[in-house]
Amino acid sequence: MRLFGTDGIRGKVNEWPITADAALGLGKAFVALVSKNNGGKIKIAIGRDTRVSGSMLEEALIAGVTSSGADALPFGVVPSNAVSYLLQLKDCDGGIMISASHNPADENGFKFFSSEGFKVPEEAEKELERIFFSKEFVKSETPGSVFRVRDVKQNYISMITDSLQGSDLSGLKVAVDAGNGAASYIVKDLLHELKAEATIINNEPDGNNINKGGALFPEQLQKLVRENKLDAGVAFDGDADRLVMVDELGNVVEGDALIAAAAVNLKTKGKLNKNRVVVTGYSNIGLDVSLRKLGINVTRVNTGDKNVGNELFKHRLSVGGESSGHILFPEFSKTADAVLSSVQILNVMKEQGRKLSELAAVLEKYPQLLMNVDVREKRELNGMPAVISKIKEAEKKLGGNGRVFVRYSGTENKLRILVEGESESEIKKLANDIAEAAKSEIGK
Repeated sequence: MRLFGTDGIRGKVNEWPITADAALGLGKAFVALVSKNNGGKIKIAIGRDTRVSGSMLEEALIAGVTSSGADALPFGVVPSNAVSYLLQLKDCDGGIMISASHNPADENGFKFFSSEGFKVPEEAEKELERIFFSKEFVKSETPGSVFRVRDVKQNYISMITDSLQGSDLSGLKVAVDAGNGAASYIVKDLLHELKAEATIINNEPDGNNINKGGALFPEQLQKLVRENKLDAGVAFDGDADRLVMVDELGNVVEGDALIAAAAVNLKTKGKLNKNRVVVTGYSNIGLDVSLRKLGINVTRVNTGDKNVGNELFKHRLSVGGESSGHILFPEFSKTADAVLSSVQILNVMKEQGRKLSELAAVLEKYPQLLMNVDVREKRELNGMPAVISKIKEAEKKLGGNGRVFVRYSGTENKLRILVEGESESEIKKLANDIAEAAKSEIGK
């Protein structure tokens, strides 16, 4: 496909396809796609993060949607999962989130949602591209209307507080790093409603400081938790679908440990459906080993929280996610939601009366090295004999006590090389050998 990566469309602002013209066409194409399965008036929800380019792209999308005769419901600045949730609440036929997630401020992108709140499947992405390039848009004599929704914030907060089913977070002292992103205008009121004692930083977005701090750079949060002897820290990325937490000692607790803690808690309460969790190839092999000891199985799927979600809903499972911090609780949401997930994990701490470091200790992590190689092209791995040879050599040396996972980034021109094993020095050498082979074949 020419537009879509692992998670929607992303790129540099004012470079195709992250332009006003392209956004106009994508708005038209999405209405045409949705109209194939829906009769009558079409309604499209639109949300965005805090990037300065968001307003421009939002207006262009609105123009594309309404010029095709559909109504547009702009939600303003909201987390990605708020679009997924609220479009269902407002009876919309689809939704679009304008965000480049954890990418820099000079980039942006688009994520598309079905009427049920799921990210659209690959088949729909392909059809959307076909419509976009062929310009087979809906012709309408009468433009649609724009309905700016005013109760977005409270509806979203209510969804999260309701997920605790009457409980709250009273007694917990937490710090939150909003990363100057989409959660910036929400977390203060949410945690006040949940009765947590909260210190909030990086919640003054100016359009250009998104992801300054937050899930990608939690150092400031770590220091804050340590110096103030808080119970935990919480960090979000730009569109608040990615969660990183910090324990009471100031140590970073990433997705694998959070998924493990949630799974063990659910199993203890008899609520872990089929005693299974879903993760991707990037999750540490230690997760499989640790959970297996507790009677919990691990299923791995392709990279992307969309793929995790597909597996979770297909088999009616209870929790899953990615090591990067995209975590899904299907009982409450259709896509990854860092705000919701943080509240769920904090609630586990309160329910069990345990520190986050204790909950995270269930994961016995294997040494892991992730290396990125900048590439000039994304050539099929099977077409690079030197790379394949080094991968097989590494797998043979690791045997059953480690693994190798090599794939291209879905959003950047990078080859990602992940190696796990019992010896740090060994996995470093094996990863370097694969990286050098890749550089010689397709390196920049």
